[in-house]
Amino acid sequence: MQIAKIPRSFSYSYGRFFTLIELLVVIAIIAILAGMILPSLSSARERGRGISCNGNIGQLMKANSSYSVDYGYFMPCYGTDAGMSSSGKIWFGQRNTTIDMTGGFMYPYLNNEWRAMMCPGWKSKVATDVYPTKVTGGLGYGYNVYGLGSPLYLGTAIYNSGTGLKVDRLKAPSETVAYTDVSDVYSVTSPSGYSFVYPYYSITLSASINLNTTVFSSANSRGDNVHFRHNGNASVSWADGHVSSEKPTRMKSDAEWIRKERIGNFGPMDNSLYDPWDIASGE
Repeated sequence: MQIAKIPRSFSYSYGRFFTLIELLVVIAIIAILAGMILPSLSSARERGRGISCNGNIGQLMKANSSYSVDYGYFMPCYGTDAGMSSSGKIWFGQRNTTIDMTGGFMYPYLNNEWRAMMCPGWKSKVATDVYPTKVTGGLGYGYNVYGLGSPLYLGTAIYNSGTGLKVDRLKAPSETVAYTDVSDVYSVTSPSGYSFVYPYYSITLSASINLNTTVFSSANSRGDNVHFRHNGNASVSWADGHVSSEKPTRMKSDAEWIRKERIGNFGPMDNSLYDPWDIASGE
């Protein structure tokens, strides 16, 4: 008895080639799996950046403390210049046309490592490849210029005072923001570097300056500029040295990109986490 043979053409194609439909099904399955996995990978990557950011921002407060020991227990001021756009030495660099991050108050106290002042999740690049330490505006971190970077709450000029707040004037260091993730909210289309963090209210000083006559009446146009870039969290170092990850309690809605980037603030809608005496109720 002879056994029928399977035609060569059939045996060659069977099990070796996908039909077009099968190929499309496989591609669709791969696309679905990629759509499920990639967001998880992105989220995990951002969690890692957030952990690194916590480390950086903790180093900034340690550097701040070391600086104050060397300078009569005054914390570093925001800058010794007389205005926001003038050339001069500021907390994280020497400002001219660009800001050289090796020339500021903090750099020597960070083991001369300028990258400690750069958030791992910051998207903007340095000014040029030739001079990688020079930036325009900042690399994601802001200093509490009202409460620590100047004695403004005591009535002294904010920029040209030459010193920040004296350590022994802190009433509630564990409740006073020192450094955090920030962005300039005046940018037109995307986050841009900024070197300080602003609370909700501007500060108005009366003629007879003292803590009891400090007035909080108008919202600061640059205020609430905390950037919640790490999966909806912002890294924060506090004046007592501890570090936390904070979620927003309010968001700015000035522009679509600001809403998309999750820029706002945490805590009460006042200045209470930014002034060292906890007097800024805004009421």
